[in-house]
Amino acid sequence: MHRKTRYPWWRRHMKFLFKLFGVLIVTSILVVIGILMLPADRLGAVISSQLTRQLGRDVALGEVSLSILPAPGVEVRNLKIANADWSDKGPMLEADRALVQVDLMAALQKEILIRAIEIDAPHILLEAKADGRANWQFGEAEASQSAPSDSPAASGSIGAITLERLAVKDAQIRYEQPGEKPILLRAVDLRLDWPDPQGPAQIEGKLTPYTGPITFDANISDPLALAASDVSPVTLSLATSGGKASFQGRAGTAPELAGAFDLNLSDTSAFAAALGVEGLDLPQGAGRKITAKGNATLTKTGEAALRGVALTVDANALQVDADVKLAAKPHVTAKITAGTLDLSTLLGGDAGSGGAAAGGASQDGWSRAPIDASALGLIDGTLSLAASALKLPGMSLGATKTVLSIDQSRAVFTIEDMQAYQGKITGQFVANNRNGLSVGGDLTVAEVALRPLLTETLDVSRFSGMGNLRLKFLGVGQSVDAIMRSLSGDATILAGPGVISGIDLDQLFSGGTGSGGTTVFDTLNASLTMSGGVARNSDLAMSLPRIKAKGEGVIDLGNRRLDYLFTAMDPQARDGRGFAIPLRIKGPWSGPTIRADAGELINQNFQEEKKKIESEVRDKVNDKLQETLGIRVEEGQKPEDVLKQKLEEEATKKIFELLKR
Repeated sequence: MHRKTRYPWWRRHMKFLFKLFGVLIVTSILVVIGILMLPADRLGAVISSQLTRQLGRDVALGEVSLSILPAPGVEVRNLKIANADWSDKGPMLEADRALVQVDLMAALQKEILIRAIEIDAPHILLEAKADGRANWQFGEAEASQSAPSDSPAASGSIGAITLERLAVKDAQIRYEQPGEKPILLRAVDLRLDWPDPQGPAQIEGKLTPYTGPITFDANISDPLALAASDVSPVTLSLATSGGKASFQGRAGTAPELAGAFDLNLSDTSAFAAALGVEGLDLPQGAGRKITAKGNATLTKTGEAALRGVALTVDANALQVDADVKLAAKPHVTAKITAGTLDLSTLLGGDAGSGGAAAGGASQDGWSRAPIDASALGLIDGTLSLAASALKLPGMSLGATKTVLSIDQSRAVFTIEDMQAYQGKITGQFVANNRNGLSVGGDLTVAEVALRPLLTETLDVSRFSGMGNLRLKFLGVGQSVDAIMRSLSGDATILAGPGVISGIDLDQLFSGGTGSGGTTVFDTLNASLTMSGGVARNSDLAMSLPRIKAKGEGVIDLGNRRLDYLFTAMDPQARDGRGFAIPLRIKGPWSGPTIRADAGELINQNFQEEKKKIESEVRDKVNDKLQETLGIRVEEGQKPEDVLKQKLEEEATKKIFELLKR
């Protein structure tokens, strides 16, 4: 008996499958032939009507021709997309040529599936209104606007349109908004990939609006929400020759956003120039190079917030939390923390050079280089700063807590706590650039080391020890030299114990020259007044182990010179009558001459001898005057005054004698 053979189902139905496959091939061929035989103007009308319906704007197509490769499509001449109905500035988009590639099979199912649109050299107009409307916000149009009554769209024979890819080459885009100068972008290349109308869209492009090319790309998770003025998850990046920036979070066209950002500018001026901000010449320390990474929020009302931002500005590394009210001049409230914060180059001088150079000075005097204080006018607001160390022109400081308030180009630094030169500084420092630059301060310096303080600020290195200072000052000018020559104010100084180098008073009283050694002092007190860049002191008092000292003179801050009389006295010398040695300190700060003042030496040590000599001379003069003129000089009178009086008396007598005749 023969067993019946069983075959797989596909072998049992092989003949049927061949027939079905043949029908599908023939059907596909007929479909393609049918589409290719569709008149170009008919297909163009379908596309035009559906674009009009979907965009809510009239879409006009000029000459239409079919293309087969690289994909079936329609080539259009004179493409125009109408502007919003509230605009009177012509079409939103005009292009001489556009290529629309369609899915032919989808067209048979009454859908227009657009694989790609390529537009060459279009002119695009983007407009925004003060009330928030924008012409790139599309919506459903009225049936009367969307398609003619006899079109396939009006009859419902064609369904939705899907756009998978948009490519724009060499476009010109003009952006206008109320109260602002129009922005014109040229040589714009743009590519949009949006395969699923309910899915994400990828955008990338390149443009060269100003000094160099800008490349950008974006991923928009919900383009439909963004087009409806809602927010969508987005990833954005932008790059120029000067740097790059990126953002990941949520954003809307209001504009509004919330998310993480990353900024890396190797050349801030070049980056700004590529975006149309020309002539940005930042001083060193103000952000020639910037990196920033953190979280940002921007609301529809123009309020921005930065949180957890790691910021580097040139060589300075900062942590920033800030709130900003955006306006023509932003208002900023910020909290900043830093390690070593170097502001020496930003405020004037050369960072790290120390001494005279750090203060803007050279061997010939203070720097005359102009100080650019325009940064004081960039913002208003309040910034609190906490730094582990702070460098200013001519000063190196320790841990610092300050509050900076800026109002209309006037900055007030309130120093809450500043560790400096083993001591502490508190007070205020003011920089005002409203009508030319002026600087001033009211500072209290407690228990600081004198040598590093005076060396860095005034290039004076002869004093060491601990000191206290109260200083009020004001200077005006656009350079360090001008400010130093205009300084006014007052100061009080209390120091000791300490050392003065370059002079040995003990040696001087022992008969030596006194130069080249050191003098140890217990206390030093002085006050001074400043006017026109010249400080004057008349009450210096110094106590030393053996001797006392006093001083008075002039310190020319502008010319970096001094003329000072310093007098040291040994109270026990000359059998208790004391002996004083006046020293004239004169010349440039860097190397003044120190010499005994002979005139003061006589006045302060030999008054009795001087009086005796004067008495002997007066007696001889009296004898001679008595002998020749009959007059005598009494005690306390000057011979010339007595002689003048005698001549006046004789002249009066002669006049009366003449009148009696």
